Amino acid sequence: MTATATPVPLLEFAGDKTGHLTPKEAANYIPYSEKTIRDMCASQQLKPVLELGGLKQKRYKIPRSTIRAFLTSKTPR
Repeated sequence: MTATATPVPLLEFAGDKTGHLTPKEAANYIPYSEKTIRDMCASQQLKPVLELGGLKQKRYKIPRSTIRAFLTSKTPR
């Protein structure tokens, strides 16, 4: 039996119903690890929407438009 990869949805359909992705979901589109994306959110290299979780943990939600802008800026012309 061979393992098959789960297909990644188009960015336009990714994330929750408000159009925000978690760092783990964003890692499917941005060529960095989930931890690196969290670090980029913390340093404001990516502009996330910050939600507070239990015990005041930071939970980053990244708008699709932010991911699209990041990809556009990193694409060679």
